[in-house]
Amino acid sequence: MSLTLFAAVAGVPAELLPEALTVIADPAGDPWTFERGPDSAATTWARDAGTQAEVADRLDDLTRRAPFSWMVWVGTLTAYHPGLGTFRGECDGAGRPVVDPGALLEALDNATTLEQARARADAVTGRPWLAAIAQTLDRATPAARA
Repeated sequence: MSLTLFAAVAGVPAELLPEALTVIADPAGDPWTFERGPDSAATTWARDAGTQAEVADRLDDLTRRAPFSWMVWVGTLTAYHPGLGTFRGECDGAGRPVVDPGALLEALDNATTLEQARARADAVTGRPWLAAIAQTLDRATPAARA
């Protein structure tokens, strides 16, 4: 059974786009499948798995030069948004975080306010990262602007 590595980037500055594409290109030459919006701001790729951590590390290095949003997943989701930093957690095949109930309960221990409980739950579930990246992708999609 072959696993698939997925990656999505959005808001990549034009000067970094060629390098971002190189970062996520498969060194073995295996093809990625991808969809790109007309403005090249949002792109999603899929390829055979094996280098999820490497791709995430290299995208992270690029965001130090100019911030942009990205996600890479296969069993583990690594997501970055300039306003939130990096989120890592286990995920399903669609990139949705899979949260261990024990980890969630531990995060909620000693929360004294509803806001504190929400912030702790968000940190475990990755909800703010997924929402912020979805907004960035929506802004880069022509249909979302209509």
